[in-house]
Amino acid sequence: MHRPIQKLLFSTNKTHFDVLATTAAERSLNDVRLRLGSSWRDMTPSQAHGYVRARARRVVCRQAGLLAAEHGYRDQPSINAIDTRALEQTAKLIVQELLATRRSLPLRTAG
Repeated sequence: MHRPIQKLLFSTNKTHFDVLATTAAERSLNDVRLRLGSSWRDMTPSQAHGYVRARARRVVCRQAGLLAAEHGYRDQPSINAIDTRALEQTAKLIVQELLATRRSLPLRTAG
């Protein structure tokens, strides 16, 4: 395959995969929160990121697989690419939520 065509083909797929992954992450966010419980709210961002990746995989990959099939991706490499991106996007959203929650807490006064 010629380099320019290959670059265009894969960049187009990457963009579509990213859109599907973001959609899968957003759709599975409530189920992920339920699966995580409340313990992630006391973690550091990097701990929460790893915790989400470990605990949310099944939920996120199920949603990503449904979206992949709906959009005609039936080959395992494409499904894996969407799964991986969706899981990372989910972890990112949870960590952003964690940081936003901490920013909204009132500061303690010395006393």
